[in-house]
Amino acid sequence: MTHVYAYIKEGCSGEQLKNVISGIKDAVNEGFNICSNASTVAVKELPAGDYSDNFGAFVLVYTAKGKGFDVKKRFAKLLNDALAGALPESGEIKMVMKEQANDMVGLNGVLRCNAKEVNSGYEAG
Repeated sequence: MTHVYAYIKEGCSGEQLKNVISGIKDAVNEGFNICSNASTVAVKELPAGDYSDNFGAFVLVYTAKGKGFDVKKRFAKLLNDALAGALPESGEIKMVMKEQANDMVGLNGVLRCNAKEVNSGYEAG
């Protein structure tokens, strides 16, 4: 399961927040080739005094190990495009991706190591 935590500037409209969440979900689903119930998204708006002038968004991505460089590169582009589209005047978008050990990733109570079919973006190695 992939978990995404996005920190964005406060003051977004409801429509923008909806677009941020759906854009991130689409980027995860398409970029990692996983089903929509295999990811979660949380968005936190930061007040004006809590970020620098060039801040646009900061995104933490927790995902299972085994995705190759090209898969992660494609996902990063999809994520950047989704956020830039949802937040057109946002500033710089930064992302940190943390890969977790397969035995630490689960979906609906089933550990990923026991249900690899939920993530076809998995690459052995």
